[in-house]
Amino acid sequence: MGANNYTQSLIKKSQLMLTLCADPTIWNSAFNLVSNKKTRVSDVAAWCMCDPVISMELISRANAVITSGFTGLSSVEEAITRLGYDKVKDILYGIVRRPQLKTMELRRKFASIRRMAYQQGMIAKFFAEELAKSSIDKSQTVGTFMLLGEMLAIASFKDDY
Repeated sequence: MGANNYTQSLIKKSQLMLTLCADPTIWNSAFNLVSNKKTRVSDVAAWCMCDPVISMELISRANAVITSGFTGLSSVEEAITRLGYDKVKDILYGIVRRPQLKTMELRRKFASIRRMAYQQGMIAKFFAEELAKSSIDKSQTVGTFMLLGEMLAIASFKDDY
């Protein structure tokens, strides 16, 4: 299954995504960057890719606006370009308004898994830079999403996790 099909499959299967929260530090940096229209898309994307929740939300929203002539995408940078800065700001604002996990222990587990997801994305990016130079962003996206199921499990099962 290709990266784009895999991404689409995850999006369709995970209604829980609407309950996942972004890392506040990453969210703040991304929001500040996208608020300045002079900021390069690649700089905004670099910060957004640090958080799988932000990445998944941007990609899913960008793919939701597919019209004739547009194909599905699986890169955060492509998503930001398609959506535009104003829409990205609206999406980020919606993410920050989501309720936080209730207990500190759950928040710590979730943050730990989010960090591991980011690290996996960076490892995938490293290998792509060395081996498959044409798909660096897509490789990083897929690597980042590898632990999405774990994040969804925490959000769903909470204290039973």
